[in-house]
Amino acid sequence: LKAVAKAYPAVTTLRVKDALDKVNDILREISLAILAATSITLVTAILVLAGGLAASHRRRLYDAAILKAMGARDSQVAAIFLAEGLGIGIRGVLGGAMLGVGLCVFLKRYELIQLPEVFYDRTLPVNFQPLVYLLIGIVTLAIVLVACQYPCRRAAKFAPLQGIRVG
Repeated sequence: LKAVAKAYPAVTTLRVKDALDKVNDILREISLAILAATSITLVTAILVLAGGLAASHRRRLYDAAILKAMGARDSQVAAIFLAEGLGIGIRGVLGGAMLGVGLCVFLKRYELIQLPEVFYDRTLPVNFQPLVYLLIGIVTLAIVLVACQYPCRRAAKFAPLQGIRVG
């Protein structure tokens, strides 16, 4: 390598191992940045959801009490609240998917993120994979269904007189 550099001073040489090490370092940093952004988004979503549920807790108990006073069974009350939670989850999944697709299209079109010269592609490659969006949506809705079970059952078991007094 040194002999080639001496014989051809205008030619720059670099070792492939060094270039690959640099690429791995950059990819590791990008992966950490994506993980951090995803974690922050997830924590924010959980806090917003918890805040929304806490704010509507009294109203939900009152609504459950009114439904039960009108003759609804526990299973019917639970099904109503579960359907409402699932509706919120579906709107969230669709909104998130549209935002994600929009961001992918934007980054692919305007190529804002520049990569170092080591890479063949000079901008961040964006690859839209519908199956990934579908799987994330399914997993998210499953989490929503599991998370809604306890509040739905609790509201369904609430005594009508106690709920009307609370409301």
